[in-house]
Amino acid sequence: MSLILFYCLSILLLFVIAFTFISTLVAKRKPIFVHKLQVEIVKNHLEQIYKLNTFEDSVHQ
Repeated sequence: MSLILFYCLSILLLFVIAFTFISTLVAKRKPIFVHKLQVEIVKNHLEQIYKLNTFEDSVHQ
């Protein structure tokens, strides 16, 4: 009986540790992604305002 209880508690602890690790990993990566997305939006907006072409656009024309 005590072995089954130990097994269940250890599995529960393993899931709690895994959930904590994954949630902190996602929380750390999210601001970087949002920052890159905001930079890309600003870059595209400035290109549209000043009618600038990126290097790839000028090569493919």
